[in-house]
Amino acid sequence: MKKTSLLWIIGFFLLSQNSFAGGSSYSRYGKGDILYFGGSRAYALGGCGIATIGNNYLNQFNPAGLSRLLITQFSGSFENSTISSSTQNGSSKYNTFGIQSFFIAIPISIEDGIALSLEYTPYSQVAYAIRSTSEQAGYLRTNTFYGNGGLATLAAGLSLSITNDIHIGAKVVYDFGRTEQYIKTDFTNSDILDTEIEHSYGYHGFGSSFGIIVERIGKHLNIKWLEPLTLGLTFSPPLSLSTDYQTYYPTYDTTITLQSGYSDLPLSFGAGMSYNLNKSYILVSDIQAQQWDRAKIFGQPEASLRNSIRFGIGCERVPNRQETSFWKRSSYRVGAYYHSTYYDINGKGIDELGVTAGIGFPIRMLGKLDLGFQYSTRGVTDQNLQKDSFYRISLGLTVNERWFLKFEED
Repeated sequence: MKKTSLLWIIGFFLLSQNSFAGGSSYSRYGKGDILYFGGSRAYALGGCGIATIGNNYLNQFNPAGLSRLLITQFSGSFENSTISSSTQNGSSKYNTFGIQSFFIAIPISIEDGIALSLEYTPYSQVAYAIRSTSEQAGYLRTNTFYGNGGLATLAAGLSLSITNDIHIGAKVVYDFGRTEQYIKTDFTNSDILDTEIEHSYGYHGFGSSFGIIVERIGKHLNIKWLEPLTLGLTFSPPLSLSTDYQTYYPTYDTTITLQSGYSDLPLSFGAGMSYNLNKSYILVSDIQAQQWDRAKIFGQPEASLRNSIRFGIGCERVPNRQETSFWKRSSYRVGAYYHSTYYDINGKGIDELGVTAGIGFPIRMLGKLDLGFQYSTRGVTDQNLQKDSFYRISLGLTVNERWFLKFEED
């Protein structure tokens, strides 16, 4: 590995520590906010990329999408998110910053479409802070509810080309993490003891994910106008995570409850398409679904969850690599998505609607820099619920390296 790559990776991990000042109260349910990230390019295309494949694209949704990779690539991305939340009683604003992904893809055999990938990607995030005041026995008390943590995924993937148009891939994944939720009560009367309770869940377990991409659909169906169409599918079987739970009382320095067992990550399914329009534009669309309504923790159904489904569309202007103009060699992307999240609070499903945009800048002799934007809203202020508005900015850097090159002998 070149020295520049090693320094880049070290620097990436030094910056990858999450920090937050709060977030949406919805993240206290289930495993927290589920994060959908398939790469910096997909981020700006409405979160779509299941059927995308190419020699300069890292597909993190579908392991089959690496089969046309020609050169080793390192990719790292970060996101800054501002969350504005409002209820019938008031509003607040929070900011979060953290890693989106670290990804390495290495072509092993270009002829056979064999590529190896290694990645680290956050799976979910818990980040919220709620404060309320009430009266008890004639004294004012302040209740503070806050939580943090989440799950992350480590994965190793492999791709293979069955034919020139049919590609398959698989990943071995390790999901792990811890979520912590705190309840703190402070009384204005110093004679009454303040209390604090900490609930902590730890998760870990191995799973798998599979994908397939079929290019030039029109060629196989003998329909000329469908020749630029590519279809992709992904599937992740259900996963049972080893789970430990404890309740801790910092006030008394006492652990009351210890429990161990299993909790579910349900099966997920994704389907996508991409269409190359006049070799100048690429149209993409994805649908992703996950069966959360039967998810259990310690054998009991998780409260306030339903099945989730996410639909997105996007369009990218393909850069012209032959142009001398920097702006004509850049990529321009727009998209939109609708997400029926897995939250079902007080009998009301929480839905999210968002728009996206982004630019991909070429970096000479290095790789590319991707800048993405997302704006979305979810929830309502009726029925004692909360409305969230998200303003997200993603910055991703991809670095190219030449490994495993064959040189002619003299």
